Amino acid sequence: MSADDQTVVGRLDIDPMKNLLKSSVIALSLVMSSGLLASAQTPEPAPAAPATEQHHRHSPSRETKMLTKKLSLTPEQAAQVQPILTDRQARMDALKTSTPADPQARRQQIKALMQDTEQKLDAVLNDQQKQQFSEMKSERRHKHHEQTAPEAAPSL
Repeated sequence: MSADDQTVVGRLDIDPMKNLLKSSVIALSLVMSSGLLASAQTPEPAPAAPATEQHHRHSPSRETKMLTKKLSLTPEQAAQVQPILTDRQARMDALKTSTPADPQARRQQIKALMQDTEQKLDAVLNDQQKQQFSEMKSERRHKHHEQTAPEAAPSL
C-alpha cells in the first residue's frame, strides 16, 4: 500500500463516523420537523359549543344541587325541582331550534317560559325558601343589569 492509499483508508475510517453522525443529525431533524408539521396540520377538535353558549347553558342537575344548597331543600323538594328544571331546559332548547323571525316574539316566549318555571318552583318552596329564591333572582338581575348597562359617560 502506498501512502496515498493509507490516507484514503484513514479517511474512510473517519468518514463513516462523520457520515453516521451527519446522517443521524439529518434523520433526527427530519423526524422532529415532520412531527412539528404533522401537529401543526392536525386540526384542533372543535368545542362542543361556543363559550357563550356553554356559559348560558343551564344544567338542571347542577342547578338543582345549587338550589338545594342555597335554599336548604329537602330531598323531597329536590326530587320535585329536578323535573321542573329539566322540563324548562327541554322547552328552552326547543325554542332555540324553532326560533321565530321576530326577536321580540322570541323574548316574550322565553319570558313566559321563565315565569311558568318560577311559578312551578314557588309551588314546591316554603315561605322562607320563596323569600330566599326571590332575593337570589334580584341579585342575579342586578348583576346582569350591571354587566349589560353601558358605561356612564364621564361628566365635564
